[in-house]
Amino acid sequence: GLEEALALMVVGERRRVWLPPSLTDQSLPGLPRGQVCYELELLDLKPLAAPPPAPSAAELAAPPAAARTTAHGVRFQILRAGTGAVRPTATDRVRVHFSGWTLDGRMFDSSIPRGVPIDAPVAKFIPGWVDVLQAMVVGDRARAWLPVEQAFNHEPGRPAGALVFDLELLAIEPPAPAAIITPAPPQAPPPPAGSGQ
Repeated sequence: GLEEALALMVVGERRRVWLPPSLTDQSLPGLPRGQVCYELELLDLKPLAAPPPAPSAAELAAPPAAARTTAHGVRFQILRAGTGAVRPTATDRVRVHFSGWTLDGRMFDSSIPRGVPIDAPVAKFIPGWVDVLQAMVVGDRARAWLPVEQAFNHEPGRPAGALVFDLELLAIEPPAPAAIITPAPPQAPPPPAGSGQ
């Protein structure tokens, strides 16, 4: 829908686009239902970076013998060691560059060409990422082999089967401290009715 409309535009052009329900995500709560109208203005075009090359067929087929295994059966290998000393917890927010491939070598997503890493609390990622990210330090680049249950677990519309990801941990941000709420001081009770006050 939107991708097709943008592909037909030139820089500086404004366009109104109506998308039928079949071209919009009707499954997410809070989004409008039915036909949706967008006002688009193409401000600039920036070329995407080249996607990373796919691992070889042998690298996709199975992890090397030296790969580590998490408690949930995710295999991973550090491809480049970082310089950090702290490992993120499930509640820490992390910034990660990633690329993901199916076992036949098809890249289905990558933050690298967009130049925008993903940023979220560790626990919000798919289970296999949660395991591997908590074993990494800032600067680590790892390759992870996720069994289907630790990837998208047969979720409709997502890549099927076991998957291979390259993850680069760019930053860790601890969760914000919980806000301290101080209760209001008790108020004096109102005077009884008919007391003349």
